Amino acid sequence: MKRSNLDITARDPKHAHASVSMAPSRRRRRGISLVGQAFLPDGAVCPGQECQARVPDLHALTVWAGGRRRRGISLLEVLISMFVLLIGLVGVGAMIPAGKFEILQGVKIDYASMLGRAAFRDLKTRGYLNPNDPVNTSNWIAPGPSNVWTGSSPNPFTNPLTNNPVPSVAVAIDPLGCGAGFTKTFPFGGAAATSLARIYTSQTATSPGRAPSAILADPIFRCSSDLNLLPGAGKDLPPLQQMMGGGSKRSSVGNYSWLATIVPDPNPAVLATSTKMIVSVAVIYKRDLSTAGAGESTATATPNGGGEVTLSSFTASPIRPVRPGQWIMLAYTANGSNFRWFRVVAADVVTGTGATAQQYATLAGADLPVGTAATAWIIDNVIAVYEKNMRLELP
Repeated sequence: MKRSNLDITARDPKHAHASVSMAPSRRRRRGISLVGQAFLPDGAVCPGQECQARVPDLHALTVWAGGRRRRGISLLEVLISMFVLLIGLVGVGAMIPAGKFEILQGVKIDYASMLGRAAFRDLKTRGYLNPNDPVNTSNWIAPGPSNVWTGSSPNPFTNPLTNNPVPSVAVAIDPLGCGAGFTKTFPFGGAAATSLARIYTSQTATSPGRAPSAILADPIFRCSSDLNLLPGAGKDLPPLQQMMGGGSKRSSVGNYSWLATIVPDPNPAVLATSTKMIVSVAVIYKRDLSTAGAGESTATATPNGGGEVTLSSFTASPIRPVRPGQWIMLAYTANGSNFRWFRVVAADVVTGTGATAQQYATLAGADLPVGTAATAWIIDNVIAVYEKNMRLELP
């Protein structure tokens, strides 16, 4: 394309006349490129100097070359942008319920961890691992009441489920359940051969009579850290703590409670010494104590290998299937009686109804021999189980 000349005369006569050449660029640009010679006010010339002509008072002149004026955003583009933004907001809104659920699960784990550590300290410091009571003969008491410890050699224990003297006994320390009217069979309605004896301690018994007392057990076996808060007087004010006992003690919701299972170690090398036991603390969220046996049921568990089990013959009506994250206990016979807690990793939906109902589940825990007959104890809302090998504090 040929070079064209453009003469521009400044409106202000004080400025010099400039002879400028306008050469279009090879690239597509908006506007023009002005290259040429600049004339000084006194008429002197700067030969060969390239400069962009800047005419101060030619602001009224507008030259467009190589393109057209840019248009504004159309209504269609605005609507498309709003639609894309709406999709993103819907996705964020869908994450709010899931985030709330995850926060609640995290809070549960925090309380369970704190309560589990405190429970082991209570078992040790309050003497719950000592079945003997120097004053009342037995520190372990079964509903009835009946003494679990007799101290008679060689069978110092009495199994409350069979009333037979035994060298060792498997029990569940559950004063809250005993105070709510649950039977001495743990779980409720289980067979004596595949169940633990539900007991309470002398500290949680009334005097005289030695009956279970939920009032005495509640401060020990229920968490008092989940405080009961009331909304603040204003939006900018913190929540208020609800007090009890005339303002001398903070009120708690009491959603978290615990019980302990104490079973003999199934290892054949330690069966001869009945003092070594497997002590487990089960933390329960919002335990139902409204009626005797509420929240407790059993099912038949058939191991399939690799942690897979088939649950059938549910005793609960309606059937309460197990859920991932839940803990259940299995009672089975392998080198003696075994009572162990397992965590449910995955669970299918229940297929069939009534007597034909069954559910497949994957458990995390000790491996079970394939074909071993086992009974599953399904305790509602067990969110965590902590286990230690400990010895009884026998006299």
